[in-house]
Amino acid sequence: MKFLFVMDPITTVKPHKDTSYFLMLAAHSRGHEVYHCETKDLFFLEKASATVTKYNIKEYKNNDSYKEVFLDPAKTSVSLQEMDVIWIRKDPPFDENYLFMTRMLSLADKPLVINSPTGLQAWNEKLAALEYTAWIPWTLVSSDIDVIYKSINSKGGRFVVKPLDGFGGKGIEFIDSNTKATKEVITVYLKKQDHKPIIVQEYLNDAVKGDKRILLWRGKPIGAVLRVHAEGHELNNIDAGGTAVAATITEHEKNLCETLAPRLNSLGLLFVGIDVIGDKLTEINITSPTTLQEMARLTNTPHHINIIKDLEVSLKNRAH
Repeated sequence: MKFLFVMDPITTVKPHKDTSYFLMLAAHSRGHEVYHCETKDLFFLEKASATVTKYNIKEYKNNDSYKEVFLDPAKTSVSLQEMDVIWIRKDPPFDENYLFMTRMLSLADKPLVINSPTGLQAWNEKLAALEYTAWIPWTLVSSDIDVIYKSINSKGGRFVVKPLDGFGGKGIEFIDSNTKATKEVITVYLKKQDHKPIIVQEYLNDAVKGDKRILLWRGKPIGAVLRVHAEGHELNNIDAGGTAVAATITEHEKNLCETLAPRLNSLGLLFVGIDVIGDKLTEINITSPTTLQEMARLTNTPHHINIIKDLEVSLKNRAH
């Protein structure tokens, strides 16, 4: 089978922890052809197409760089209909280029696209959790300085502030209510975000223990890791210096996954990462969820291989 990964530039891949590379390695090890392209490589000329690069994928060892794991590059142009599976692994922000990508990929009806372009268009991964108010902490989304200021002062306490299009901990700040500096801090933050709506969420004390990333495949949890911040820092994100440690999935979290599954599956969101702090859902990541490598190492389970095997079976059944 032919697997196309639509991603950021191959030069940005960090093989020691990159989930996209890990999935590419799994597909290659199962005997499939693996291709890569960027958003700019998609085009339409009578049909949806792309300029792609085929690679032989080597297993990461001994501090290999991307050049040492992506071997024998061969560039060509193909119709997207030639692919069997297209993985959308482009990092946010979900801007005009991202929307263009989803529109182009939605024109290819033969390949299975993960995650579904229409699903990605339907859900903003920072706002998706708002559909599940019983599971999330106190949350406000607004671009109105007065609404934000009055709301957090009325609620009281400490808050996490996040941009709608951030990822990997980028743009996250912490603010306190009812201080002289509060309004000024919010004003400066909104200005940095070009006065677009932002997310203000109550700070959860359990964050000091770390936040849990649970990966779901077809709506079912396959594993979890706890991301713990580096000493002297608050952000638990691995890209922000956090460390992944082994974690189990509680009954509460299993119930959460069961609650999310019907909506995820109906939208074609097959590979999803949810973030949980304490017993609260904080985010539903659908664009390019990470931590698959860390999870596989910590549990000694080849999750990446299992996903590709599952795709082989489903595509075989789909063909019949």
